[in-house]
Amino acid sequence: GTVTASWNSIPEGSTAQVSFTVTVDGTIAPEETVQNSATVEWESLQTADQGALPVPPNNTLGVERTGNPADTGGAANDYTNTGSDSLTVSAATVIKTVDSIAPGGSAPDITAGDTVTYQLTVTLPEGTTANLSLSDALPAGLSFLNASLDTTGFNGSVSMDPAVPSGTVATGQTVAITFGATTTVVADNNPANNSFSVLVTALVDGTEAANDGLPAVQDKTNTVTLDYTGNSGTIQDSVSVDFAEPELQITKSMTPDTDLDAGEVVTIQLTVTNNGTGTAHDIVVTDVLNDDGLLFDTAAGNVLEGTTPADFSFAYSEPTVTYTGGATTLAAGGTLVFEFTAVVRADVITGSSFTNTAAVDGDSQTGTVTGERASSDTGMDSVTTAGSTAGKTLISTSESWTAGNDVAIGEVLTYRGSFQLPEGLTQADGILITDTLPAGFQFLTGTASIRAVSDTSITADTFALTAWGSHQTSTADHTLRRLDTVCVGDTDSSNGFDPATEWDGFAQDSFGDLGTHSVSCGIPADLLISEYVEGSGSNQALEFFNGTGGSIDLNAGNYIVEIYADGSASATTTINLTGTVVDGATYVLGNNAAVAGITGVADQT
Repeated sequence: GTVTASWNSIPEGSTAQVSFTVTVDGTIAPEETVQNSATVEWESLQTADQGALPVPPNNTLGVERTGNPADTGGAANDYTNTGSDSLTVSAATVIKTVDSIAPGGSAPDITAGDTVTYQLTVTLPEGTTANLSLSDALPAGLSFLNASLDTTGFNGSVSMDPAVPSGTVATGQTVAITFGATTTVVADNNPANNSFSVLVTALVDGTEAANDGLPAVQDKTNTVTLDYTGNSGTIQDSVSVDFAEPELQITKSMTPDTDLDAGEVVTIQLTVTNNGTGTAHDIVVTDVLNDDGLLFDTAAGNVLEGTTPADFSFAYSEPTVTYTGGATTLAAGGTLVFEFTAVVRADVITGSSFTNTAAVDGDSQTGTVTGERASSDTGMDSVTTAGSTAGKTLISTSESWTAGNDVAIGEVLTYRGSFQLPEGLTQADGILITDTLPAGFQFLTGTASIRAVSDTSITADTFALTAWGSHQTSTADHTLRRLDTVCVGDTDSSNGFDPATEWDGFAQDSFGDLGTHSVSCGIPADLLISEYVEGSGSNQALEFFNGTGGSIDLNAGNYIVEIYADGSASATTTINLTGTVVDGATYVLGNNAAVAGITGVADQT
């Protein structure tokens, strides 16, 4: 339409102004420009004077001037002027924010297993927008889950097509969102109701290497781009959030850690530190005792709780100590200290080293959450048991008139060899005590003896210096190994049994070379018993050696083992040996309840 205004006259130097209001059409598009022009016309005489005044001598037309060239005077009627101005409709905008992070294991940062929801707020000018679309570039490591439209408070008409992701999670997905042919905002001149939102939800996937929060948090920037028909530039907005993750470390210390004796109490300290950037959840600490040998007595009552952090529980199920934190978390940089005690076992091997390992496990979320990332570590410490020491001193001489180390020819000297044995089990597998006398000294037969001094009971095998004696008791709780100089066994059960003539004697549970034997005496005529093991519990075994030069078929030869109880004149158990023993090989018969050191080499149990 046209707006018209008129004035009778405007004095020289004066200004006249007209104002009016229009409504922008509801079909106008964003960034559209509207041009508006106004024209003013005036005349040289007011209406009352036209024709009444004499024509000025220099007015060759004989009429007044107007602003209309169609009037008398034609083109000379130039009393007119035109002015114009334009307006441009506002562009659409988009603002991106983080709406929520769930479960939020390391909030306000995101971590593996979180779902992060971004809010894309679109504001349109009132009118109609054609072919509106959003392109949301997710950071690498985030996996698109869904997108939804929120029109709360929006006064208009909008429809959203299903979101379409493209690209890979490893390098970053792009989510395309379109809104149909037209989107309309009601022309009510109320900017407060011109906006709607799109919620885009993505999973922070802990299986993706692109998510790396170590050693520092990782920036995750998300950029959205808005477009429509008539858009003259780039319309974008971004939001950033940091990715964080836990990194658990465990260190183990045992005190004391040197010269341990049987029965000694050892304090075990486990220190767990979160060296990561995010919070650790579901923390479990475990310590399997005796994972490197029989160091501790793992029976109930010998492993006791010490210091346990708040909200953690201590549990012991032989041989494993477990600390469980439940819902307890450990923030980045935080530390937890656990302590318990254990007792060194009575039969610990002296002079040995033992390494024990503890473990910690945790993850980035409480409970089981899709996409969470685990964190674990192991820590170890070593201890040593006290070893044996030896010394030798001159303790007496036969002559009173000599002094100190100055002795006379013919004088009898008594030496003491001292062996300090720590509490525990000192293995003497094939040990030989040798005392080399100086030239000119002569050993007096029968004068050697063994004496034990101990603050507890002591047991030892003394066969290295004297024969064991005779008959059945000589084999009790020992291991006998046939000398390599013996090729024929003693088949006469009526005579006394002197092991020193055919056998080497060893301590209980000595079966380290079970399954191997050789001879230097020639060629045995038949299968030979080469080792006898009478150990603790069920640790019993017999070893047979075939050095005949050919294979022996145990089945065809009807080879049997007869076992006699103490004092019995007849066999209480008979075992048929089966299989074939090739030349130079051994055949081991073991108790099926024995330790792996026996059953692992046994041919028959």
